[in-house]
Amino acid sequence: MKSGFDGMHLTLYPYIIDKNFRIYEFVSEGPAGMIRKIVRFDRIGPDIYNLSLGDLDEKTGKINYSIVSDNKDRQKILATVAVIVHDFTMKYPQAWIFARGRNKARNRLYRMGINSCLVFLEAEFDLYGIINDKIEPFTSDQAYDSFLAKRKKN
Repeated sequence: MKSGFDGMHLTLYPYIIDKNFRIYEFVSEGPAGMIRKIVRFDRIGPDIYNLSLGDLDEKTGKINYSIVSDNKDRQKILATVAVIVHDFTMKYPQAWIFARGRNKARNRLYRMGINSCLVFLEAEFDLYGIINDKIEPFTSDQAYDSFLAKRKKN
């Protein structure tokens, strides 16, 4: 089966996956150093998973979801997360992926990430934005409160 990601020339970070395909880890490299990033998929409803992206605090072992590490590798991180979502939904094809940033700036970052891979994402996913508690098809120029994605049925 051909994937919308086939032939997509993305610069990605290599990542590791836990045994349940729910936690993914990669290392961001840049001026701020080596930063361990965690992508988690937490079930929040029947077939609905919340996607979280954060930095692992080496001292506490906890994930910081609100830090801005500014390692000058935003596109590489966002592309890596897009491929992680692709991989996760290959394992869990019925999953709805929900994502919401901690603030408007983070939601804007998520929208930019979706837009940067939009042609490829739309080939495999139905994409939606949520604004004022209403779900609508994703459009690239709309500011959303949160996002939903679901793998298309083949």
